[in-house]
Amino acid sequence: MEKTGNRRREAQGGFSLAEVIVALGILASVLISVAGLLVVGHRLVKSGRGSSLALAVARDILEECDGRSFAGVYRAFGCDDTQATCTIDTAVPVDPSMTQWKQMVDEDLFEGFVQVLIESVEAGGVPLGQSRALRITVSVFWTEGPRARDTQLTMVRM
Repeated sequence: MEKTGNRRREAQGGFSLAEVIVALGILASVLISVAGLLVVGHRLVKSGRGSSLALAVARDILEECDGRSFAGVYRAFGCDDTQATCTIDTAVPVDPSMTQWKQMVDEDLFEGFVQVLIESVEAGGVPLGQSRALRITVSVFWTEGPRARDTQLTMVRM
């Protein structure tokens, strides 16, 4: 038989209210930290995607230029061979291939555009048609949230 009365009960397993509150506080702080990391991670992935796309467009344009003849580089973009420099952007595409790059940038980069600068490397303002070396600089500009972003690649063609 079991004795009853003033005798203390044996300790039962379990958690006190204070232990449960402390555990919930620790769990809440960990979850808030993880949620913050997820937001920052999402922002970085989006930024990386924009930078990768801009770099891919710039490299694609430079590869297109590399595949053309020396004179074909500036002629393809509608540049006059008597100029020492020529700037083209996707706002007024001259070459049908600029239309392709404009579409890529318009679809994936907010307020994005591409600018191609072709210039004679020789001193004294030698015209493109007489130059022995061309510097081709491709710049891609876009907006990411409140920040203006850009990437630039340059190639010298001899």
